[in-house]
Amino acid sequence: MIKYFDLIKGDVILDRSNDHVSEIIRKKSDSDYSHAALILDGAIIESDIIGVQSINPQRLIYDNHDDFIVLRPKDASNEQIIKACCFARSEIGKQYAKKDIHNILMSAQQEELNRQYCTRLVAQAYRYAGYDIVDNADSCTPKDIQHSKKLTRVDDMWYEASEEEIAFAKSEGIMNLNSNCQTIYYSEMFETMRKAATSEADFQTEDQLIHFLIAHPECDNAFNKILRNSPYFTLWKDYERENPWLYDAELFVEKFKSESVDYAESYLSSIQSNITRWVYQFYCYIMLSCEHKCFLFNSFAEMYANAILGWLKQKITFEQVIENSKSNSF
Repeated sequence: MIKYFDLIKGDVILDRSNDHVSEIIRKKSDSDYSHAALILDGAIIESDIIGVQSINPQRLIYDNHDDFIVLRPKDASNEQIIKACCFARSEIGKQYAKKDIHNILMSAQQEELNRQYCTRLVAQAYRYAGYDIVDNADSCTPKDIQHSKKLTRVDDMWYEASEEEIAFAKSEGIMNLNSNCQTIYYSEMFETMRKAATSEADFQTEDQLIHFLIAHPECDNAFNKILRNSPYFTLWKDYERENPWLYDAELFVEKFKSESVDYAESYLSSIQSNITRWVYQFYCYIMLSCEHKCFLFNSFAEMYANAILGWLKQKITFEQVIENSKSNSF
């Protein structure tokens, strides 16, 4: 497994698997690896056949320690890394650029620029931040990223996974690597909205959806109904039910035992940026709702408010674990 608590925001993971698709990509691109992903606070952003999605680094397991490497920007500023991460998050939900994967392997022109694949997502994120890691961010391979002069390899980033960690990585769950419910629900919701649109639509992200709805307010009622009926709207409930130890200090200590304080501190160090981000999203939708009087913007604001409450509950859990440990040490 990757030493995920040693990862820092802005790190890039290149990896490979033993499946047929990975072998073809490596052979056609003359690469050691077939996939790329970007590290955010406590999560990984990648683009695969499901689309651009956020995954849990604890879900990543490999057969061999050399099946992945971690690369870190040499001299990117903190502001640039934050901008790169913001760009990557803004791409969540975009469909997979399957045709362009074929095009890049055949050295053909890219056609699906409103879609994504893994290396393009990472490269475009850093281009957006003003820190170009490859010559052409719109068309690049894992090899281009691996040999980038703007990135340096971080050594000793693996360890032997325990049986419990392997079991968790393979278990069912909202953020499961092979069936990421969050991304699936999001993609299905957007696809239903595109079909319900009154004119031709190809919005792939929330930002694109906002611009489309402002131009086509007649779609508001239909889009709002789709969002509120989607399992994506109440995903926070499923996440809380699936991970009760994140919302209860006693369960947290029971799960992590002697390492509970270390884990609590690690989670706490990254959770504030998530809360800040969701608060920003919440206020954006409140302002959009006031300006454009759209029900959909109200519903998005409600959804993000519930997400914020969930993050705050987790924050209280981590703080309680740390505080209880200090009290017991005297």
